[in-house]
Amino acid sequence: MSTFFTQGRHLGFPRLTHFACYKSAPSPMRTPPHFHFGYEFIYVEKGNAQAILADGAATVAVRARDLVVFAPRYEHQFTRQAQNAHYWLGIQTGERVVEVEGGSAGAVP
Repeated sequence: MSTFFTQGRHLGFPRLTHFACYKSAPSPMRTPPHFHFGYEFIYVEKGNAQAILADGAATVAVRARDLVVFAPRYEHQFTRQAQNAHYWLGIQTGERVVEVEGGSAGAVP
């Protein structure tokens, strides 16, 4: 099992761990259940989506101009319809930032 860390001089400063954007994708998308070691923010610019919380505890409908925030290590899924546009980013703080553990991002330690 490999673990990769990023270390920096400003230990308390949040570091970006992932960022992406989907705009007008041709088909619906659903992530598998997963979690991150830091916060994840998803901003829905256009269309509708769903945030599915751990073990189906709740499903939250989100629409354009909504912001979804997932806490560290909180298992979740995210779905979006075709022709949606959304952005997401993840941040972590602390002395060491886990980027990848066990060969895949967000793997259970």
